[in-house]
Amino acid sequence: MKNVEKEILKKRAKELAKDLPVQDYKTGSGQNMIKFLLTPEVYGIESKYVREVTSLKELTRVPNTPDFVTGVINLRGQIISIIDLKKFFNLKQSGLTEFNKILVLSSPTLLFGIIADKILENAFISLKELDVPPPTISGIGAEFILGIARDGTIVLDGSTLLGTRTIIVDQQEKNKQL
Repeated sequence: MKNVEKEILKKRAKELAKDLPVQDYKTGSGQNMIKFLLTPEVYGIESKYVREVTSLKELTRVPNTPDFVTGVINLRGQIISIIDLKKFFNLKQSGLTEFNKILVLSSPTLLFGIIADKILENAFISLKELDVPPPTISGIGAEFILGIARDGTIVLDGSTLLGTRTIIVDQQEKNKQL
């Protein structure tokens, strides 16, 4: 390979290796997002909240849990609760298949997976272009949405989703109710 070609490749590699800018949406910048499909809508969540993406396999149902808790999976020895956002947000339901994916979300205090019909891409979304608050979204799930991007992507607020007590199933509280 010629020296000129090597230099061009090095320059391209350096450009590709640069991190995308990550700033708060109030400053008018953007975020690196994982875009996924919850048929028929496209959603996005900041990639900093996504620990990993995995296939849906060997889901174990857990009795006496809310409808939105689909079950648990064993991911390399760690038991992870799986949440169906369609049920949590009261969206149109479709059955689960082996083609569904799990986005494992994490924060310092919480870890769980959400079901996606399909992972679309890792994309940069300019948060200054979001409709904030979203003009047409109200009711269940509205507090978990940062806004809607120009391309129609519904951008979830990962911090709020990972910080809510609504998702946590507290067995002690459940026993008190019985």
